[in-house]
Amino acid sequence: MDQFVVVVWAVLGSSVGAAVGNFSLTGFRAWRKQLRDTRYLAMKTAFILERYAIECADAVSNHDLALQSSGHAGKVVTAVIELSELPKEEGFEHLDPKLLNSILEISDRVLLAQREASVMSEVAEYEDAQQVAFNRTAELGFAAIELASALRSAHKVPQRSMVFDRWDIKETLASNR
Repeated sequence: MDQFVVVVWAVLGSSVGAAVGNFSLTGFRAWRKQLRDTRYLAMKTAFILERYAIECADAVSNHDLALQSSGHAGKVVTAVIELSELPKEEGFEHLDPKLLNSILEISDRVLLAQREASVMSEVAEYEDAQQVAFNRTAELGFAAIELASALRSAHKVPQRSMVFDRWDIKETLASNR
């Protein structure tokens, strides 16, 4: 009888051990997948924000060129640049809450700046309206590049150099905001 009890306990023990091990492994895999998906979403969002910053820096540089060349080269900023649509994937809830707030807020800031520039173009002098659009473009581009950098840091995504040849995107935006 004692051998029977030992065999039963051995079978039950190994079954319970296998079930706990399987449950733990499944949980670990789910956690790793969530971490991987969150990092991917952070990287994808950072690239969208950095692309926006590049577009803003390009507009700022063209504006400066247009002013320096009396309009013979470049183009003045007359409207705030549109922010590309943010990713629609699930998983935003796993991002750092402060960063998530800033990510969601920047779309509203762009919209409000666009409306401000639009109103200014209707009620103010042309140069004043240009200046508002220029300032908001530089400010929002700088905010986007800062947010992208913070997002990369918080979710352990490699930082991206925002210097192309000798053109420093962040410096261009910082010096014009």
